[in-house]
Amino acid sequence: MDTRARIVNETRGTELASDAEIATTFASRLRGLLGRSELPGGSGLVIQPCSSVHGVGMRFAIDVVFLDRTGSVIHAMRLPRNGFSPPLVFGARCAVELPEGTLRATGTVRGDTVRIVPLQP
Repeated sequence: MDTRARIVNETRGTELASDAEIATTFASRLRGLLGRSELPGGSGLVIQPCSSVHGVGMRFAIDVVFLDRTGSVIHAMRLPRNGFSPPLVFGARCAVELPEGTLRATGTVRGDTVRIVPLQP
């Protein structure tokens, strides 16, 4: 993975992930969460650029938010194992994959503003 970041819902004043990976290379975006047995609480994966995701071959369900270029949530969903997002989330610049239940726990919904804050190395 390329870098790490903190993911914050500025609208709700909540933290979605304290230490998320950011995947921006072809290889890191392609690999995604495949091969992992879980996505621990406080972690996440930002796939950038990205306008659709899938859970084929995944061992667990996740929550996903798609953000536009301003950081606005344009689609939020639970992605089951072997599930698919819509084939194209129009206007999406990135997808943020989070542990299942994160969206419910933080109240994150469409229209919220989410910021990706790079962590210092």
